[in-house]
Amino acid sequence: MKGIYEQPNSALALGRISARLNAQLDLQTVLHTVCEESALAMDADMSSVRLHDPATNTLPVVAQFGIDQELSDQRANSSAQVFEALMNNQNGTVLVIPDVQKTDMHVDSDFYKRLNIRSMMIAGMWRYNELIGILTIANTDQPHNYSKDEELLLANIAEQSAQAISNANLYETAQRRAQELQLLDKVRVAVVRELDLDAIIRTVGEATAQAFGYNLVCTYKVDGDELDLMHQVGWKVPLLRIPIGSGIMGRVARTRQPAFVQDVTRDPDLVNPAPGAVSEICVPLVDHGKTFGVLNIESDRRLTRDDFDLIKAVGEEVNIAIGRARLYEEAKNQRDFALTVMGAMGEGLAVLDADYRFTYVNATLAHMMAVEPEDWVIHKTDHELFEGVTHELAVLHRRVRNGAQYRCELRRTRPDGIILPIRVTATPRFVNDVFAGYIAVVTDLTDEARIREAAMIARDQALTAAKLRAEFIARLSHELRTPMNGILGMAELLSDSGLNPEQREMAETVYECGQSLMYLINDLLDFSKIEAGKMQLDIAHFEINSVVTALNKLFLPKMQGKGLYFKIKLDPKLPRFVLGDANRLRQILTNLIGNAIKFTEEGGVTLRITPIEGETLTPVNGVKPYYDTIPAQTTTPVWMRFEVADTGIGLSEQMRTHLFQPFTQGDMTITRRFGGTGLGLAICKNLVGLMNGDIDVKSIEGKGSTFWFTAQFGASDVDLH
Repeated sequence: MKGIYEQPNSALALGRISARLNAQLDLQTVLHTVCEESALAMDADMSSVRLHDPATNTLPVVAQFGIDQELSDQRANSSAQVFEALMNNQNGTVLVIPDVQKTDMHVDSDFYKRLNIRSMMIAGMWRYNELIGILTIANTDQPHNYSKDEELLLANIAEQSAQAISNANLYETAQRRAQELQLLDKVRVAVVRELDLDAIIRTVGEATAQAFGYNLVCTYKVDGDELDLMHQVGWKVPLLRIPIGSGIMGRVARTRQPAFVQDVTRDPDLVNPAPGAVSEICVPLVDHGKTFGVLNIESDRRLTRDDFDLIKAVGEEVNIAIGRARLYEEAKNQRDFALTVMGAMGEGLAVLDADYRFTYVNATLAHMMAVEPEDWVIHKTDHELFEGVTHELAVLHRRVRNGAQYRCELRRTRPDGIILPIRVTATPRFVNDVFAGYIAVVTDLTDEARIREAAMIARDQALTAAKLRAEFIARLSHELRTPMNGILGMAELLSDSGLNPEQREMAETVYECGQSLMYLINDLLDFSKIEAGKMQLDIAHFEINSVVTALNKLFLPKMQGKGLYFKIKLDPKLPRFVLGDANRLRQILTNLIGNAIKFTEEGGVTLRITPIEGETLTPVNGVKPYYDTIPAQTTTPVWMRFEVADTGIGLSEQMRTHLFQPFTQGDMTITRRFGGTGLGLAICKNLVGLMNGDIDVKSIEGKGSTFWFTAQFGASDVDLH
């Protein structure tokens, strides 16, 4: 059996595995990459990954490679048993089984024997002293005594895999939080804009199912002693009517307490769940202390406490909608009664004949328009109401003559000068099938300002939630930097100790991977500061040439390694010293030059810095130059233009559209090839904005790109030497 350690440079192969894992954030992609890479690295016939399920304390198979039989239903022993087997093993983190046919170890031996597996190794995947899963490789040809190098290799792959899986889980958590905010925002908008309860229930059900892939979202309404189905999305519900007190939904309707059942087969109140259902969440819908109905969620996956909290929040929004819809329905009934008796009502009412002349105007409409009823009756046509909006009026005439109701909104200026927003609802009248005119209900829309205010409050709540998310990312980034600094320091010290060449290469690989992760953490920290509005510049005197010299030292070795040239062109008219944030300027240039090197295979990169003279630039963000905000500091603004030109792959017009947006890159194929988080250019854009400048790119696909930005600095007469 040959493995990756027979290759000339095993550290490079481990680096390749690490690079593939670090380039992925999707959990399923990471899991399948782990299986594929571990099998190839170990020259194994098959591999699988099991992740710990805390709810059942088991290790179900979540990904496999080289195995024809589906293992998703195969449940491993409890994690405690696997943990004990790994800890009791003399090798520490790797369990070696040279001959499965002869072993009596309790690790699903009988199952693997049926697969004709002869030898296998099992490595624990640990994060912060916690077993999160196991990585298994197996061979079918013959019994095999794995070498220490092979055990060490599998242990290293398992360690890298645990890191990548943790990163993917963190990313999925952040993505879920964003989806939850979007869902709640959509529900709140529907509640504010829509008064029809059926429409709101339909919107909520469809949005909830679509956002999180729930197999069934259904709403039942109390009807006497039973629950009657109002709306469903997904699976067909087993029962259209459910007695109150029967099953999970009946229990929730009776007690008005939400229910979360992770495993429906173990619930004593189980009554006809949908086929394939694993978990169920049910929350009560309440109006004025009375049960209106229930909102029920069923899924073929095991739901979590996060799902439960989300559905409870959705239920609260639906409760608000129920109350508003009830009030609206009551008002509508009162209005209909008033229209029937043609008495006093809360809305304007007018009756017009076939020639569109007013034959009746109620007191409400007269007061709304600030006129006397007799001024319009007989003497005026509906042109007076529409006040010159001829196109809308022509559409109304055509619709009502065809027997259709018509509704429109417009603004009318009253005689006293007040501009009134109104809604006109025209219903045609026919006598013996002959058009006799129409009835106009005129609604004052001024009260809708209150609805807009409610929408603003909902928006402010969403912004607050986004700010909390940004602060969470910032705190998390700070927490991650502390152990990463320790890892980098220890890896550097280890490299300088008495290691053999192969061990030194491994230590250097650990250091390089740690540096890559540190760059990602720093990007997340900067972006969270920007989102929270806490990014600030550190203003000081600095020398332009010192920044350029540092960039040259940083990138010249990389350029030479790829056979590229690196040219730096400084305009002689540039001031020697300026006042600004040298570190943030260096960060912007480092990102742009690093991208240029990444996407350039032939030719090279040119950095050009020139002063902007002969014109006065207005700050892009329209605020006072930030240098003027320094106490006792008054300087003359100095504008500069920076250009980073390369001879690389270039950008298409479509790729440029989303280039400076966070978490996006020009093309997914480029992302898979070159990697990256998609935050770098978004951070650059915000930093340039803090410097009162602008940033953009000129590019021809296949011929290279030129990224440029402008920035404002303060004049300095300080000699730092």
